[in-house]
Amino acid sequence: MKTHFVILISLVLFLSTALASADTLTAVCKNAKGRMIGKEGPAQGNKPVDGEDGMRGGQLTVLWNTDRQDAQVVTQGSGGGDPLAEKATTVHLTAESVSFLVTYAQALWVYTLFIPAKTVLITQHVSGLFMNTGGAIAKSMYAGCAINFQ
Repeated sequence: MKTHFVILISLVLFLSTALASADTLTAVCKNAKGRMIGKEGPAQGNKPVDGEDGMRGGQLTVLWNTDRQDAQVVTQGSGGGDPLAEKATTVHLTAESVSFLVTYAQALWVYTLFIPAKTVLITQHVSGLFMNTGGAIAKSMYAGCAINFQ
């Protein structure tokens, strides 16, 4: 209950910097770019990984009803196809940012929206690229966003 109260107070402060009547946050972010670092798994010889990464031409949309802890992250690649919608959990909230967590069996993604900066920072931690597990790889990207409250 105490955690709920802290989240509620933080949410009130957060929303006061945007729109007082905001119920839903929608962030549309495009062309994320960044880097990946780490080491591949044994199937790839445990080779170091250090290179550019990103979602060139891709789009990421975050939908969050500010009254709830869960959100939705929808990604669409540059080549089209069906968008991928994932359930996200709100894990951190400040007057300037909100962070969402998406988990998979082999990976963890963190999406942090910085509202005044209209920017998302994206971090992925995974045990390998593609089907190659046994390594440790981190991806870190950023993208500009159009952020709206309704």
